[in-house]
Amino acid sequence: MAHTNLTILRDELSPKQPAQLNPTVNKLSINTSRERIALNVYRLRKHHQWSVKQLAKLSNLSVIRIYSIENCQLEISLTDLDKLATAFGTDIVELF
Repeated sequence: MAHTNLTILRDELSPKQPAQLNPTVNKLSINTSRERIALNVYRLRKHHQWSVKQLAKLSNLSVIRIYSIENCQLEISLTDLDKLATAFGTDIVELF
């Protein structure tokens, strides 16, 4: 049973999973590097149980940029990949 006095703040809401925005992410062979990165950033963020706002702070990227990366809406730079990998405590290869 859900709590009736639970408050959800706007920045606690997660964006749609990349797969919801782009059905090709669900296929076994993901078509583009951008889609693979989007899915892996989303999965790693969820694994760490971080909000978009938390990942933005840890990676020194904006919340809008994290949303855009997870939703395949922009070309991601090597600098952004490095910042994300550092935030996750992993190597940049993990994002691919």
